[in-house]
Amino acid sequence: FVLSSLGVRKGEDAKTSFGDANDDKTKTNQPEREPETQTFASDRHDGVGGDRFDFDVSLDELVVVGACGKGAGGMVQKVVHVPTGVFLAVKIVQMNVQAEIRKNIIGELRALHSTRCPYVVAYRGAFFGDGSVSIVLEYADGGSVGDVTRKLGYIEEPPLREIARQTLLGLEYLHCEKKIVHRDVKPSNVLVNTDGTVKIGDFGVSSHLANSVAKCDSWVGTVTYMSPERISGESYAFDSDVWSLGLSLLECATGRFPYPPEDATDKIKEEDAKPKTLGFWDLLDHIVREPAPSLPEFPSRAALAKKRALLAEEERDDGKEGKEAKDREENEGRVAFSNAFREVTEMCLQKRPERRAGARALLKSAWLAGADADYGRAILAETVTRASRVA
Repeated sequence: FVLSSLGVRKGEDAKTSFGDANDDKTKTNQPEREPETQTFASDRHDGVGGDRFDFDVSLDELVVVGACGKGAGGMVQKVVHVPTGVFLAVKIVQMNVQAEIRKNIIGELRALHSTRCPYVVAYRGAFFGDGSVSIVLEYADGGSVGDVTRKLGYIEEPPLREIARQTLLGLEYLHCEKKIVHRDVKPSNVLVNTDGTVKIGDFGVSSHLANSVAKCDSWVGTVTYMSPERISGESYAFDSDVWSLGLSLLECATGRFPYPPEDATDKIKEEDAKPKTLGFWDLLDHIVREPAPSLPEFPSRAALAKKRALLAEEERDDGKEGKEAKDREENEGRVAFSNAFREVTEMCLQKRPERRAGARALLKSAWLAGADADYGRAILAETVTRASRVA
C-alpha cells in the first residue's frame, strides 16, 4: 500500500489525480447539505451504532489479516488498524482499466465520501499508488446477507424483516437525501454484523445524480437483479433499486433465486431433483415479458432440507438426537409467510415502475411500520452469529 490520501482532508487531490473526475461537476469537498424541508427516517439512527470512527487512517497503520472476497471492480481485504485494533475493509481497484471503469471509481469515491448514514457502509478514505486505488471502508463481521442465506439455507421471516427495515432506511437516505441510485442491490451487497446491524455496501456501480429528475440511462449492475425497464434499455430511477430489493427478499426467504418461478411440476419433485434453469438471454426475456415472481407458500425444498441438516448437526454437537431437530424444522419451516410480508414483496415487484412503492412507503407498510427495532436487531444478531459458525 502507498501513498497519498484521497480522504476527507485531501478530497480535491482525488479530483486532480484522476483525469476523469472533471466529468462530474459536483465538487468532491462540497459540504454535506442538510435536508431542506423533510426529516428522513434514516436520520433517527434507531440506536444503530454505525461507527464513523474518530481516528485518522493512514496506510502504514493497516495490516492485512485476510481476504473478504470480491466486490464490483476490485478485490476486498480485511485489515486491522494497528493503533486502535479496529478491523476495516480495503477494496483494491487496479487503475489500468477502461476509462468508463475509472469514471465509476471516481463516482464511488464521491458517493462514499458524502454519505453519513448508519445503514450505509462508512467510508474511511482512499489511497492511490502503483496503478491502483485502495478504498478503506467499515468492516462487517457477519459478511453479506447472501452469505447468511447460503449457510443457513434460507433466512426466516423475523430476522429478514429486520434486514429489510434497515436496508430500506439506507435506501431512503440514498434516494431522498443524496439522490443516489445504487444500481446493484442484491444479497451479496447488503452487509450484516453480529450485533444485528445492516449496511448497504459496494458503491462500485452507484450513480451519483445531481439533478432532481434522477433518471439514468446507463446499464450497470448485476443483470439478473435488474428491473424490467433496465433490461429493456429504458431510463430508470430510484424504484429500480426497489425491484432489486424485492428479488433479494424473495431469494433470502426461499433459499433460491426467484427466476424461473417454481411451477406445479417443480413442487412435487423429490428434494434431490435438479432445479429448472434458463439460459442467460432466456432469463432476461423472461424478466421483461413474463409476470413478476411472487412469494411462494414456503421456502424451497432444497433450502428446507439444508436447514434440517444444519439443525441436526447442531443437535448432534449438543449431544441430542437429530430427529428432534428434524421434527422442529418440519414444524417451523412449513409455517407460511405472513400476508404482510407478501404484500411488501408485491409492492416491490411491480413490472411498471410507477406502480412500485418507494423506500419511504415500504417503511410505512404493515410489515415494517410496527417492527420492534430492538427485538429485530437481537434476533438478527442471533441469526448472523449462527451463520458465522457454519463453514
